[in-house]
Amino acid sequence: MAAKPAAVLGLPIDVMYRVVGRLPVGVDRLHAAKVCRQWRAAVRRRRRRHGNGPVVYLALVNGKVFSFPGAKPAGPSRCPGYLGVCNDQLLFEDRDYCCYRLVSPFTGRATALPNLSAIRDEQMSLDMSIHKMLVRPDGLIAAIVGREHFAKVALCSLENFSWSVGAGDQWRWYEDMVYHDGKLYALVANGGDLLAFDLGYEDNGEAIISGVKTVITGSGYSGLRGMRYLVKSRSGELLMVNKIMNGTEKPYAFELYKAVLRSWGSKWERVTPLDCDEVLFAGRLSSRAVHADREGLEGYQIFFLDDTVGMSSRTSAPWVQLSHHAGVYDMLTGNITRVDV
Repeated sequence: MAAKPAAVLGLPIDVMYRVVGRLPVGVDRLHAAKVCRQWRAAVRRRRRRHGNGPVVYLALVNGKVFSFPGAKPAGPSRCPGYLGVCNDQLLFEDRDYCCYRLVSPFTGRATALPNLSAIRDEQMSLDMSIHKMLVRPDGLIAAIVGREHFAKVALCSLENFSWSVGAGDQWRWYEDMVYHDGKLYALVANGGDLLAFDLGYEDNGEAIISGVKTVITGSGYSGLRGMRYLVKSRSGELLMVNKIMNGTEKPYAFELYKAVLRSWGSKWERVTPLDCDEVLFAGRLSSRAVHADREGLEGYQIFFLDDTVGMSSRTSAPWVQLSHHAGVYDMLTGNITRVDV
């Protein structure tokens, strides 16, 4: 049997520990643990201190699933034609049973949701759909429903198996929404207002929107020049990722803001750059912040989808797409690395 290189065997445990931190969680770390006793100790030390954490996956609506970093195929999936993302579940329309289903693409476990015909609003029509969906830790479901530029925020109560909308809420063009500190926040596209929704329940258990107010007025119009995403940081801050389309050699530029929320004078404050141990994933259907070191990723980066067109349920057949790609924006250098998928 060939001898192991002395340089590898002689690495200090701290160096091995850092190398293990660069490996994706899963099979690669398992292989590292099989090299020798020292590498196995480094993997165990890493697991005790940080845990394995969730593996980050990119699921395209055409059915392909990739793990990050590296965009490696993650094997068979149950996700062709999904309409939305809620944590680790995907949203599908079940036309046979006239309902929606939240399905885990890995276990197949499903939860049925009522279809939009349950919404009592005279402006609702058959061509309207779900554009974004969120599930609060206590199970309360919120969704942006409607058309591209004409939508409302709706709440779903599984106990009553029903949808409801705010009686005094307006139809708007929403770009994104997120749960933050017990409230639901949504970003309006034409004008850029940040809205806060107060949520509650009726005596019969039906979820209701009890109030809507503008907390930050006007962060500008994005329209066809880009997209804005709301993300809750790992430290609990409300962030806005502004993706700007340049149409030059560098097709995208990014700006990052955090919401400074006060009883009066709330505002967006520019952030440069991210914390060194934080990475953002930004997309129309789902955005999140992850621990860079735990996932084997580099800090100061924003992973994004080229999803300005065709990466959501806003098309009649969202899984029928010629190509997709993801990219990585480095906040320190301004460079973009394309990840073809």
